[in-house]
Amino acid sequence: MRRIVKIRWPYVIAKEDLMKRTETKRVSSEVKAKRWKWIGNVLRIERNNHCRTALTWQPEGKWKQGRPRTTWSRTVEHERKEMRIASWEVARNMAMDRTGWRKCILALCA
Repeated sequence: MRRIVKIRWPYVIAKEDLMKRTETKRVSSEVKAKRWKWIGNVLRIERNNHCRTALTWQPEGKWKQGRPRTTWSRTVEHERKEMRIASWEVARNMAMDRTGWRKCILALCA
């Protein structure tokens, strides 16, 4: 991006300023928005669907010793708590209202 905007080495510019100049968003916020749009679709389908089951599935057994891995489901759980959604049932009720769900996703990724 710096090369495209022709900002050379001795001149330092903050990443936020560069994004304002190029009118782009962070990739991480784009990925988060796409993830939650897909979760909204999954929450709207019937309960016995495999995708819906996989969203809240907890495996049996013990974890390996050491630091827990950063998994997709842990990331989603952390973001759900960050959004202050109490449970997946509350998230499902929110997802049924598509316009409200889009506003919630935009607030999360802002």
